[in-house]
Amino acid sequence: MWLIVPVILVALAIFVFKYVFSSPGPNPFETDTRGPLKKMVHDMKEKNKVLKQGFVASKVPDNLDAIIIGSGIGGLGLGVLLAKVGKKVLVLEQHDRAGGCCHTFTEKGFEFDVGIHYIGELMDHTPSRCMLDQMTNGQLQWEPLENPFDQVVLGPPENQRRYPIYSGKTRFLEELKKCFPGEEKAIDEYLKLAKKAGDGIWLLALLKLLPSPVAKFLVYTGLAKRLSFFFKMAPRSLTEVVNELTENKDLRAVFTYIFGTYGNIPKDASFSMHSLLVTHFLNGAWYPKGGASEIAYHMIPIIEKAGGAVLVRAPVNRILFNGSQEAIGVSVMKGQEEVHIHAPMVISNAGIFNTYQKLLPKELQALPAIQKQLSMMKHGEGGLSVFVGLNGTKEELGLKADNYWIFAENNFDELMVNYMNGDREESAKKVPLVFVASASAKDPTWEERSPGKSTLTVVTFAKYAWFEEWKDDKVKNRGPEYKELKQAFIDSILKMTMEVFPKITRDKIEYIDAGTPISNNHYLGAMKGEIYGADHGIDRFCPELYATVRPQTPLKNLYLTGQDMFLCGFTGAIAGALTCGSVILNRNLHLDTIVLAKKTKRMNDKLKGDYELLAEVGVGCYGKVYKAKEVGDRQRLLAVKKFSIRGEDSESGVPASMIREVALLRKMEDLNHPNVVKLLDASAVPVGTSLDLTLVLEYIDQDLLTYLSKVPATGLSRERVKDLMRQLLQGLDFLHTNLVLHRDLKPENILVSNHGEVKIADFGLARMHTFNMALTPGVVTLWYRAPEVLLNSAYMSSVDMWSAGCIFAELFLLKPLFQGYTEVQQLQKIFEVIGLPSEKDWPKDTPVPYSPSWGPKGSSTKLLPNLGPDENDLLSQCLAFRPSGRISAIKALSHPFFARHPKSSVE
Repeated sequence: MWLIVPVILVALAIFVFKYVFSSPGPNPFETDTRGPLKKMVHDMKEKNKVLKQGFVASKVPDNLDAIIIGSGIGGLGLGVLLAKVGKKVLVLEQHDRAGGCCHTFTEKGFEFDVGIHYIGELMDHTPSRCMLDQMTNGQLQWEPLENPFDQVVLGPPENQRRYPIYSGKTRFLEELKKCFPGEEKAIDEYLKLAKKAGDGIWLLALLKLLPSPVAKFLVYTGLAKRLSFFFKMAPRSLTEVVNELTENKDLRAVFTYIFGTYGNIPKDASFSMHSLLVTHFLNGAWYPKGGASEIAYHMIPIIEKAGGAVLVRAPVNRILFNGSQEAIGVSVMKGQEEVHIHAPMVISNAGIFNTYQKLLPKELQALPAIQKQLSMMKHGEGGLSVFVGLNGTKEELGLKADNYWIFAENNFDELMVNYMNGDREESAKKVPLVFVASASAKDPTWEERSPGKSTLTVVTFAKYAWFEEWKDDKVKNRGPEYKELKQAFIDSILKMTMEVFPKITRDKIEYIDAGTPISNNHYLGAMKGEIYGADHGIDRFCPELYATVRPQTPLKNLYLTGQDMFLCGFTGAIAGALTCGSVILNRNLHLDTIVLAKKTKRMNDKLKGDYELLAEVGVGCYGKVYKAKEVGDRQRLLAVKKFSIRGEDSESGVPASMIREVALLRKMEDLNHPNVVKLLDASAVPVGTSLDLTLVLEYIDQDLLTYLSKVPATGLSRERVKDLMRQLLQGLDFLHTNLVLHRDLKPENILVSNHGEVKIADFGLARMHTFNMALTPGVVTLWYRAPEVLLNSAYMSSVDMWSAGCIFAELFLLKPLFQGYTEVQQLQKIFEVIGLPSEKDWPKDTPVPYSPSWGPKGSSTKLLPNLGPDENDLLSQCLAFRPSGRISAIKALSHPFFARHPKSSVE
């Protein structure tokens, strides 16, 4: 008999292993679908064409595979997963824009994020980063926050203590120990417990993916708690655990400060839930470049490409069922009329309470299985957000890419209980906690989009009951008493914020308003003003709940996704989408993201070869440039370029254009000249119809643009100009002799070493050519483009000599010679200097007609009055309008300008 238990356990383990790792369904993460970065769209009118597509019946696609209620990340993310395997999905959003808590709104020229403040675990090649890259086809960019990423502020101004929270395990521990000498053991033990509990999260997903009888067997036998330290620690409160670790009240506060990210005060919070947040940010924090609306903006086109749609102003008022209690569609209110839409499955991202208590018929709400799930959950706490628009840059206002958690004191439980149980008018005057974040300080595109302006979002807890009496009133028309109460909260919150940010004064505030719990009902579809869906207290982490509340509901063809199905927050909601997608597609998508992340990392490591990446030093539209060090004895500094060339939707293999590009890069490995950056290695790995390329080159730490920026106002000496220009022409002559056109010569692509060596670099646009083949694409950077390129005419190697002439002039002027901002303006700038050519010299193949109005006619023999005759003559020959009249690199080297110039030390 004693053998029965081990046999059962082994059989169970084999079953679970096979179930988890056998995935017969389609895989949305089968291949890497990242494409080259497209130009970021800042015009909200353009973005709203994607984000604000209003519902009308005619926009509903035919033959839908699924309907998703709610366009928060749990719904939108699931829509993308299904679209990636060819499913036609309709996502319906009750608000006037898609995104849920990822949406933004604009007031008086200030753009505010409502729910995205920072996200962790987005290092390269992590499953989270890999998943989001695939769900946006590589278009969503992430900006790291400062380190420290959080600041904890305790106490009133006269006794204020500040504790920075750093990312990186070692730095996190070191900095805390500096703040709390003598507490080293407590700090080490705290992180050890948090990591151990956080690592056990895998069982949460497993209980939702395994067949229900197996999941319940794990729960009722106690195996779930034995297998996972997460569930072992889940019944213990955060307060209980940290109080055992230390007597230091400030350290207890620092251990627990981040409870606001899941909505439960420490005495009610599960230590396991808290541990997930601690480990989530242990390696850093990130913010979406361009703001939170970028998330939905890049997901929606993927759904549309598969034939689906994301429609807003589409409030679903009920889910439709047939006589067999199977979901068959939804009813959408359009004005006073119902529009019925049918699909073989309905997925709700509206939350468990909205779904079961608002969208189901009464008779189905009463089902015991539905009532059991509802009895296991309760509403989360309400939130109140203050949105502040400020005049001033982040530097002027003392704002950084970090967050502040400001507390009235260190006794969080007592503070919050008194606040939440107090009279609303009194509580409004003494808010004990605020979270302060500045999206404008975190987003590197902000200053370009909104120069001289900044924003703050300040969030705190607020009871729904305080505002419930106005829940049925119209937005913006809730009466003076509501406004008074809201203003009292604003004043209290603002006072607390300004005590920590002294540069923010009343006269800097151009806009301020607040969203209360009933605002959350209106804009986010909440029921009780909650911002994290169902409550995440200790009861939420009972193993039985996770085995019971699953993607499959008790009603056939009705599924749940998002926060209530898994965990709160952006990452929790998207994990809910993965879990729901796993059930629908009959495969473990959590595992698939891990597999693809490891695959892309292996490719990266393979391409990296014998080089250690040190730092990212540049970003282009096709990839990134890193400073690297050679592994081994030599340890040379190297430049490593990583980028991808994506095919257009070709299904017939790698496009020929890619093959030609790689052929050129391979040929460059054999080119060796002191004035051309040496390509040491080129690796190309096909991924579907794409190529992931890695180039390893010798490292030079400055380009000509940087070099010229350091030149004093008196300028370069004539001899230094000669030396620089001679080396540039030597490199160009070598390239042209080897039939390579650079096509993108500019100061940024010319490197200058500390020893004065000039090296031509960046062959991303280079092409092989023959002497009887002309090229037509316009590729050279605008200020250095030859006229034939601007006129969309054919061109050859002389295009590089025009660019060299522009650079020659810049060596004297210390600024570009021709600074046009459109092709037409650039041509006008050119003709102002070299004169308008005759009509017979105008290219015959250009679509641009000749006109005397282009510019003044005149001589081009003396382009810059301050230069000598030799300099002007060489310049005029480089900048000849007719390509055939332009001097070649080899002839330029024999020009009298160089006659008395000594041989270069690197020739």
